[in-house]
Amino acid sequence: MINSKFNPFRSLFGRIFIGFWGTVLVVIAATIFINQQFNQYNNVRPIDDFNKHQLKHTKKELQRAKDMQQLEKKIYRLQKHSRPQRWLVLRDTETGELIKNDSPLDCPNAELKQLAYEAEPLQVRVKDHVLIGPDSLSLDGKEYKLMMVYKTSPRADFYRALWHSPEWLKFLIAGLLTILPCWLIARGIAIPIKALNQSARNLAEGKLSYRVPNKVIARGDEVAQLAQDFNHMAEKIESNLALHQRLLADVSHELRTPLTRLGLSLALVAKNPQNSQTQIARMELELNKLDQMIGNVLRLAKLENDDVQLEFSPVNISALLRDISASAQLECDEKNIQFDLCINDGLCVDGDAMLLSTAIENIVRNAIKYSPVDSQIKLMAALSENQQCSIQVTDSGPGVPDEDIDKIFNPFYRVERDRDRQTGGTGLGLSIAKKAISRHGGDIDASNNATGVGLTVEICLPAKQGDCE
Repeated sequence: MINSKFNPFRSLFGRIFIGFWGTVLVVIAATIFINQQFNQYNNVRPIDDFNKHQLKHTKKELQRAKDMQQLEKKIYRLQKHSRPQRWLVLRDTETGELIKNDSPLDCPNAELKQLAYEAEPLQVRVKDHVLIGPDSLSLDGKEYKLMMVYKTSPRADFYRALWHSPEWLKFLIAGLLTILPCWLIARGIAIPIKALNQSARNLAEGKLSYRVPNKVIARGDEVAQLAQDFNHMAEKIESNLALHQRLLADVSHELRTPLTRLGLSLALVAKNPQNSQTQIARMELELNKLDQMIGNVLRLAKLENDDVQLEFSPVNISALLRDISASAQLECDEKNIQFDLCINDGLCVDGDAMLLSTAIENIVRNAIKYSPVDSQIKLMAALSENQQCSIQVTDSGPGVPDEDIDKIFNPFYRVERDRDRQTGGTGLGLSIAKKAISRHGGDIDASNNATGVGLTVEICLPAKQGDCE
């Protein structure tokens, strides 16, 4: 049994390499077999088209000679300019004499005489010579047989020797010639896959900062795209895990604060029962904050669960926004904030009225919270050109740093993490708003105002055609 450590079929590289190499060898073997069966190389075979053309052209040139002297000159000229070198041989049909002009000494005369008796032109290989012919030629009342002779080149001899070598040797040569390119192809595929495998293993072991090396991404092919997607996934996992760790820490902190105050108030009541009304009121306030926080966490968890279906019905957004503004007016009056409304009538969407009200109210109250005294808040709503219900809430607060503006919708996110929580809240309002709008098929976005003062939060919801009840 093959040791699994050295078994090539246990690795992707081994399977790819053997698959490529085996396929190439099978194709070569099949090609050799088919050529041997259907195009076997013979010492004697019919003349090919090229040599047939050369033979006819030579015959045409020689027939223009008027006497033997001109014939010898033409033979000399044709032999001199032929590439590769060819020698012309004429056989006198009456005497059987071979007329050769500057032909090699080792020219196979016997085979030439025998070839002259053939009825159709042939190609005959004799050692390192190829004989072509014959073709009839009439000159000055005499009949000749025209033949051509040329020597095979060393390269042709090599190919001929290779062709006539044993099949096992051909297969061995083919294997040696193909093993390196097949190995390089398999290696080029397997190495980035191995790098991805290593990255996945490190990620599974908790090394969230590990990424696929840049040399894999630099390939620019599908494997590189897979590596990029893997790195993007790893970044998302690292970011989400950090977010959940921070969420857990923030939830713990937010729950610990009212519980600590409750414990302190209880201790004060136990120490001084006669003066308990103030502490009871404080405990009631802390319990309300705790209840509100737990409610928001549960609401966010419910929105995060896409399996929980919402019950949609026509919602009059215009009326809903006016109710929210009326409810928030008291808080605006406490800070002397001017609440400007610009709401078009007849805006209607399909959705959960209570959920939409909570989402928009969270944004409005967030604007009131961060707007200074004696400032202004604008609430605008209109139907956009692409049939979207656009709602904008613009405050006069300090705004958000550009690097943090995409993070303010994360649960418990605060621009200043270590600041005192003087503004109150738990950092869940915008998270609930974002998820609620997303569940309605809409978008929510925040941007700093061009004036450098304040933040604008825009909500876009698919508008419903027709009137709302």
